[in-house]
Order: sequence, then structure tokens, then C-alpha cells
Amino acid sequence: MKHIVFLLCIIFFQNELSAQNELNILFLGNSYTAVNNLPLLISDLLKGTEMKINYSSNTPGGYLLSQHARNETSLSLIKQGDWDYVVLQEQSQLPTIDYYRHTLMNPAYQALTDSIKKYNPCAMTVGYMTWGRRYGGMQCEDYGFGNYCSADFTNFNQMQDSLKSAYCENAFLTNTYVAPVGMSWKKILEETDIILHSGDNSHPTYAGSYLTACVFHAVFWNESPIGLYHGTQIDNRTALLLQQAANEVVFGSIETWNLNVDDLTANYEYIIDNHNVTFTNTSEGLNITNYIWDFGDGSESNYESPIHTFSEDGLYNVTLTTYGCRKHDSKTNSILIEFTNISDNNSHNNIQIFSNTDCDFITIKSDVSINDLVDIYNIKGELIQKEIINNKNISTVELSGIPAGIYIIRIFDMIESKIFFRKFLK
Repeated sequence: MKHIVFLLCIIFFQNELSAQNELNILFLGNSYTAVNNLPLLISDLLKGTEMKINYSSNTPGGYLLSQHARNETSLSLIKQGDWDYVVLQEQSQLPTIDYYRHTLMNPAYQALTDSIKKYNPCAMTVGYMTWGRRYGGMQCEDYGFGNYCSADFTNFNQMQDSLKSAYCENAFLTNTYVAPVGMSWKKILEETDIILHSGDNSHPTYAGSYLTACVFHAVFWNESPIGLYHGTQIDNRTALLLQQAANEVVFGSIETWNLNVDDLTANYEYIIDNHNVTFTNTSEGLNITNYIWDFGDGSESNYESPIHTFSEDGLYNVTLTTYGCRKHDSKTNSILIEFTNISDNNSHNNIQIFSNTDCDFITIKSDVSINDLVDIYNIKGELIQKEIINNKNISTVELSGIPAGIYIIRIFDMIESKIFFRKFLK
């Protein structure tokens, strides 16, 4: 069994390593994705690196997410499977019009996310937060339900705040990501003279699309876009400013963009019965795919909550590693086995241990000068204190701050290279 688990671990880590360097991404949107070929720009950022993306897209001009939710091409691409990320970009005005935001955008976003999860269990939906019109204004549309309008936005920032609210709302309702493109635009427009809107005051210039690509790079790879490739259409200074803005906006507000929604926390509890330990997995996170246990005695397991038998007494570092689709986390506890059977005889070679239940210390005494490492564990085998004894015949270990109870002291005799345990009562 040990060899089978080890082989599975090797295969899993090989797949993980490959996945770290290559992503499959589907883009569903409209002209804001198509102009300047945004997917290709995102791919080109990786020139000179070992990373790559494979992508496909469906981006008819002016298309709504509610149309994508019924579109045969879009649905076929989703069903194709094997996507790491699926990007959803709503028509640029619609999210700012309350009526259509609630009757069209939100239901379509949920339906598409459900379909994505059905056919791509490990895919993460990413909402492409677009940007406001250059001068704001009232946005009115008739999508077959009557003519409805947004507020009359006095400027870009007011419209952008409305777009931010809509995309963040959907991300938190569906446990998905937001790519905060529009907020990165806001930062650049407030702090630089770089022109991001084209002549129609709506669609992006090349610089606007490059900034958008940098935001997506940060979201997809969870790394800074600073220093990545840029084409000849922008100079080095402009590229750096756009890269820095994307980096600061994405990583300055991870929780706002829901980019931590799939974080994992590995954890477990355990009950010791002589040499048998029952482990209860209490890990938390979305899309948990694997559990790997290392019991510290050369044995491993991939069961969720295993029972393990240790062959002999000792202190074992037991590690649980929990894997999700994109993330992993580990938890290690030092577990002392069969400590209830440890002898109360205080002698070991030249070392003696004395404890006094009324005092906050124990005394370690030897006939010769000793150099020992001392660890103290509670009844669950958890390490609570470490000490070092250097060239002393008698050493006092303070126990202040430790509550009353039964404890185990582990002493490593560095002279004889031996480890032994004693229990004591405080």
C-alpha cells in the first residue's frame, strides 16, 4: 500500500507541476474581449517564460451573458471541458442598469457558472469587470423588456463604482473570482496621462487592452505582471506603469475580488489508543481533490480520515497535505505514541528527573556534565516547550505559564545519541 500511495503522489505532483506552467482558458464576452485580441495579449505576456496558455473564445459584438447562456457555441465550448478558467464578460452598460442587472445579468451569471462547474469541476469562473465610459453619462438599453436606464453618472468614476458593485456581487453569490480590470483603469486614469479609451470613449486603446491583460495575468497565475513582455505599440515606461497598476489593484485587495474563495486550510484532530491513532480530517476549502498523509514512520495514506497503527513507541511528526484544484496546504502535529506506558523510573544512564507538584519547575540531574535537548509535550502529544541544557550537572526547567496536568518530557542525550521519555505531574 505504501508503494501504491507513493506512486500516486508522484503522478499527482507531476500533473501539478505541468498545470503550474500551462493553463487552459475560455473567454465568453463581446467586443471588449475581441478588440486588440485580448486572449492573444494575455498569452504574449508569457514570451520568454516557461509558462503558456491555451485558449478559445466566443465574443460576438454587443453580446449579453444571457445570450451566451443559450448560445450553442458557448455551451459547446463549456462542455468541451478541461478549462482551468472561464472568463465571463457582460455587455459593458448592462451591469449599471439595475433592472437588467437583476433580471438578466445575475441569473445568466449563475446559470453559466453552474454549467461550467458541471463540465469542469476544477474550473474557476472569472468575472471580467469592465470599465466605465470615459465621461460617464446615463446608460439606457432595451433588451426586449422595455427601455431602462442607469443613473446619470457624472464621470467615469461613478460609472466604474456601479460596475464594480455588480461584478463583486456576482462573484460572492457564486463563489467565483473577479478580475478588477475597471478598477485598474481607474487607478491609471487618476494617476497618469495614459489614454485608455479609444475615440468612441468606450472601447480600449492598445494600452487599455494591455492593462487588462496584465490584470488577468495576475489573477490567472497569482503573480505580479511587472517585468513581463510588451509589444512595440507601447514604450517601456508606459508598460511599467500599466504593470504596476495591475499588480497593486489585484494584490492590494485580494478579498475584495474574492480571489481567496478557494483557499485551503489543512487541519485534523486525532485520538490515541495505545499504538492506534484515529485521525479526523477537519480541512476546509472549495474543490478539495486529494488528501496525502505522512505518518512520520515511513507510512502514507490518501484516505480522508485514516486509522493508523504505529509499530513502536516514539514521537512522530504526522503531516496532512490537502490539495484543491489550484491550491494546497499542510498541517503537521508531533504525536507521542504509547506515552501512557512510559515508566516512572527516573533513572536513565546518568540522568535523573525530579518534579514537584507544588512548584513551576522540574529538575534534571546527572552525575556528569550533560548536553541535552529537552522537549515538553501535553497529554495529546503536542509540543509546548523546548529547552537546551549545556554542560550542567543540574538544570532547572521553568514551567510557568503551563496549566496543571500530566506532561511528557522528551530528552535527547547528545552524548549517547539516545532519546527517552518521562511523564510528570504539575
